Amino acid sequence: MRTTQLFQEWTSSNIVAYAVGALPDLLEVEPNNDKRRGPTITLPRVMNGRIDHPGDWDVFRFRAQAGNKIVAEVQARS
Repeated sequence: MRTTQLFQEWTSSNIVAYAVGALPDLLEVEPNNDKRRGPTITLPRVMNGRIDHPGDWDVFRFRAQAGNKIVAEVQARS
């Protein structure tokens, strides 16, 4: 995880965290709250979601085969 901050004369912005990687990126498109209708993605991939309001879900679907391992890493802010 990296951070950046902008400076101008006597003021500065908030510090913003971001990640850089080699995997393709996918930004969620609302509505994607229904587990039966979430977008189907191809792995490996980075999924970017945002919880916009209480009760909001971000659902993504993918194909898997029995016996294969899938590793998921979640990076989140409160």
